Amino acid sequence: MQTPVTAVAQAIAQELIELVHEAIDRTSSGRDAHTDNRLKAAIETRVQTDGSSPTVHLLYDDYLAYIDAGRKPQSGKQPPIEALREWAMARNIPADNSTLFLISRAIHREGIEPRPILSILDQEIEKRLQGDWQERILDAVMQRLNEVMEH
Repeated sequence: MQTPVTAVAQAIAQELIELVHEAIDRTSSGRDAHTDNRLKAAIETRVQTDGSSPTVHLLYDDYLAYIDAGRKPQSGKQPPIEALREWAMARNIPADNSTLFLISRAIHREGIEPRPILSILDQEIEKRLQGDWQERILDAVMQRLNEVMEH
């Protein structure tokens, strides 16, 4: 039987997925729907019910952290062209070595603007934890305590 607290945790987990999707959309330039859709498809939540209270885990593609941070101009080495091949093919960009080399050089020279998806998500989670989520969790805990006290 599912406890009220677990039910709230599962509802919050679903809302967390929606928050990530909204953060991706808010930071999107609209030019790269393929990446946005890939990021959204890779988002998962898991509610772990081991122990005394449920825990919500957010799982996402590691690539999200790179997009979030961006890349400063002239930082590190020039990206390897093999890392760009799948990206180019998904966008119908010629994937020959010379084209990929030029793209790689442009990325190294100009950098990539960060998309603060994780920062936006952090702010939204904090707002919800201070508001609606906190109330729902507290109500569920109180409901569970009442159930235990009645037996």
